[in-house]
Amino acid sequence: MKVNPLSLSCIIFDLLVENAPSRLDQILLYNNRYPDLPVLVIIDKDNIELARLCGAHGIKNVIGSSTLDEIPRELARIINDNQVKASLRELNVELSACSFALTEILLYIESYYQKIMTVQEIAQRFNYSEFNLIKDFKKSGLISPKKMLLCLKIIHAIKLMDKTSYKMKEIATLSGFSNEKRFNECFNRVLGCSPKVYHLNMHATNVNHG
Repeated sequence: MKVNPLSLSCIIFDLLVENAPSRLDQILLYNNRYPDLPVLVIIDKDNIELARLCGAHGIKNVIGSSTLDEIPRELARIINDNQVKASLRELNVELSACSFALTEILLYIESYYQKIMTVQEIAQRFNYSEFNLIKDFKKSGLISPKKMLLCLKIIHAIKLMDKTSYKMKEIATLSGFSNEKRFNECFNRVLGCSPKVYHLNMHATNVNHG
């Protein structure tokens, strides 16, 4: 089956069929081919092993057959998540001023900041040493890759606060932080207040301007 990714917001796999586990390879193929598209997998409520395998491969959107009435809500949620993205533009990064090699790295960070946990991951992917990667960023007048990664995650979190009603724990995970405690620490270090305080102030501002 040929899929045009430009026409899709989500890929749905119905695994309420025989030999469902054998279709996992097909799911992973599409998940790798279209990494920017969310994947929703519908499974039999008793097939815990298949849900575990999906989770182990980065597919978080799995729904059981007993809760099919939640599919519209789940679809709305993952499509909304997919539309909330931070961009290099918001950090005033001008790609035109960067070398081809550095531009590739920056675009990779912009696309996968939610999944990248360390600068070392970026350096290894592009066969850099972490030291040389930091050096090249500095030479081009950019903030450090660590700070860039952190800022993109925080911008993403702020957008989720503004556009969704998720709990802070969910926002932390969706924005690419390892846990809520780490999210709170980083947010406070960059913006000088906790995510909850920031969200309350944001809400109060919206109300006053409403």
